[in-house]
Amino acid sequence: MTRISRMNTERLCQVRKEGQSYRAINPWADKDAMILEAVNRGEFAINGFRNRDLRALLFGIKATEQEQKRRAGVITRKIRLLRGHGLIRKLVLAFCASLRLFCSRCEI
Repeated sequence: MTRISRMNTERLCQVRKEGQSYRAINPWADKDAMILEAVNRGEFAINGFRNRDLRALLFGIKATEQEQKRRAGVITRKIRLLRGHGLIRKLVLAFCASLRLFCSRCEI
């Protein structure tokens, strides 16, 4: 059983924080599963991850400058969604890589 499949399902429902609404997360849908698996990789457990790191994992190939900006926006919105649900938190220079339920550096 993977960490993602053991997640607390209450964190996946639609959330409203500080007047901002965040859609529900479905870990079995491809678009949400990819980002959850990416942020939960072991290589990010020590130093966290950056937008650039996730772009390389999810999109891989190089693109034009305009396409890179579009992809950065996509990843930014996904990070905002995960933060809104409390699954990750911002560190000084990166985001805490592991989902908060399993991250030793984050308080639950």
